[in-house]
Amino acid sequence: MSSSLWSLVKELNLFQNLTLPSKWKALKDMLNLCGYEQRLPDVINIGVKKSGTSMFQALFIKHPQIVNSLATDVAGEVHFFDRNYHKGIGYYRSRMMFASSEMLSFEKTPNYFRTKDAPSNMVKDLQDHVKFILLVKDLFLSLNMSPS
Repeated sequence: MSSSLWSLVKELNLFQNLTLPSKWKALKDMLNLCGYEQRLPDVINIGVKKSGTSMFQALFIKHPQIVNSLATDVAGEVHFFDRNYHKGIGYYRSRMMFASSEMLSFEKTPNYFRTKDAPSNMVKDLQDHVKFILLVKDLFLSLNMSPS
């Protein structure tokens, strides 16, 4: 949201007498009017433990046209397709940041890689254009062993 729009909102005290759910709805409506919306991710980062998914996320979201998801845990992960699928696709969408149509929405949950039902649920619920970034590691290098 532009700083001038936010200044106007503060000056007019538009949120002063609203309940928290009403404030959230008003904020979402304002962002939608400005061309921003919460939508399902365009890019999902999955991978094995200690393969660099957190570092990849930290570097990837530095780009101004990429918005990160709203994490549900300290590792910066949403865990929709492995832990929160029962909450529905609306919940998943609510965990995404607001983005314009020119931006990419990004989510990282490495655990999807080893969750049995995650692939079939992703095929069912996500759009065809979604890209997956899979990070893996060399077992011998990670164990500090040589293959000989």
